[in-house]
Amino acid sequence: MDFTSGGGGTNELHNNQIYQCEESKPLLGEMSEGNNNTKVGAGPCKRTLHHCSSSGMRYKLLHEGDIQVCVVKHPRTFFSKILTSKFLRRWEPHHLTLTDSGLTSATPTGYMETPLSYSSIEDLQLLSWDNAPKYCVQLSSPVGTILLQAANSYLRDQWFHSLQWKKKIYKYRKVLNNPSRWDVVLKEIRALVDMALSSPLQDESIHQAPLHIISTLLAENSNLSAQDHENIIVAIAPLLENNHPPPDLCEFFCKHCRERPRSMVVIEVFTPVVQRILKHNMDFGKCPRLRLFTQEYILALNELNGGMEVVKKFVHSMHGPTGQCPHPRVLPNLVAVCLAAIYSCYEEFINSRDNSPSLKEIRNGCQQQNDRKPPMPLRLLRPEPLTPPPTTLLLLSTAPSPPQPPPPAPTNP
Repeated sequence: MDFTSGGGGTNELHNNQIYQCEESKPLLGEMSEGNNNTKVGAGPCKRTLHHCSSSGMRYKLLHEGDIQVCVVKHPRTFFSKILTSKFLRRWEPHHLTLTDSGLTSATPTGYMETPLSYSSIEDLQLLSWDNAPKYCVQLSSPVGTILLQAANSYLRDQWFHSLQWKKKIYKYRKVLNNPSRWDVVLKEIRALVDMALSSPLQDESIHQAPLHIISTLLAENSNLSAQDHENIIVAIAPLLENNHPPPDLCEFFCKHCRERPRSMVVIEVFTPVVQRILKHNMDFGKCPRLRLFTQEYILALNELNGGMEVVKKFVHSMHGPTGQCPHPRVLPNLVAVCLAAIYSCYEEFINSRDNSPSLKEIRNGCQQQNDRKPPMPLRLLRPEPLTPPPTTLLLLSTAPSPPQPPPPAPTNP
């Protein structure tokens, strides 16, 4: 694609494209009709369709790139005002990297001798001065104004949205790493989810970064109430419509399924997540916690009224006749989940015999070889020899022993 400054007309087609998230699948509301009177936990949680940003350009998230940099310091004297006039401004070429904490240059000299932290950026906007240089992004900081000049308008907007995303994620990470009031935390989580869903950037990390931030928050605050758990799960549900949950979040979901299997969150929120896992997962060996979460979800369904029928209806809704089912991965994934469940029933017995890693070790990451239990002695792994009948023992005891040769006579040297 040509991103030259004169290529604005060629991008009109992209301006008219509408990017819409995948519609959610039918839930299991009809599968647990008898569970309405016995449900425990929060009230019904309505899942709404969240659409991505409306028509407009889409951009790939920038992690690094070449750009022109100019710093305009705030004039304090008449002489400094003359030095910062547009006739004496100096532009420097830099290869900038957008890290998690700030902007750094591959050649730390001149304007970019020290990294520019996102926390020091007070404002970020497209340059709107009269007679301003073309294709510039303006960063305001206490030391002055930093101008970033791109080669064309598309690259300028790409830098603008990437910097804006990095700055906001940096802020949310700091706020949610030090929570004070949980009502405020919940509002910040909802704002973070809305920001990710409405971003014009296209990158895997756009949805995964908020999920990792929230999973870290949950892992470091294990004393939350069940109501807080459900509120957070409902808040992040739109991000899970088209993304697998990260491992730490899977562990949190497993805990919720075990402790509150009759919660409506299991039906309303976890059902489309498990459906997506069964349809699109390619290898549970690379992500064992997804398998554990699917297993705990099916066990939670079994806790509902008429649980076995609910499980059967869920399986039938996932997989049709073999020749007609459009999702060939569903059946192998269901078999893998069932085999893992059978293995867990005999986990301790199997581990005591062959020293294989347990599900707990797989869940927490396989431990080092020297941290595992030593294998059982070999004599416990083989059956004891059969005791001969008494008559055989009698014959063996009366049989004459063969003559022993006399010991050799000592020889004198």
